[in-house]
Amino acid sequence: MKAREMFEELGYTYRTICYKGEIDEIEYVTKGKYDTQIRFNIRNKVFKAYYGMEENSAWLSIEHLQAINKQVEELGW
Repeated sequence: MKAREMFEELGYTYRTICYKGEIDEIEYVTKGKYDTQIRFNIRNKVFKAYYGMEENSAWLSIEHLQAINKQVEELGW
């Protein structure tokens, strides 16, 4: 199973953020009370998880960690 499918099973929607015509970030977003986001910055090889405003860290389950690890693997980090 691919990372995108794993995130979709957790209720996330896939989006990309482009810069100068290339994908710069991959983002997974849920809709709900806390609108959790997990964002991967491709250029800098980093990711963050938050809800609402970016300064609010989000709690993640083992299933989230598995999906994050799969995404990192697919990105070749």
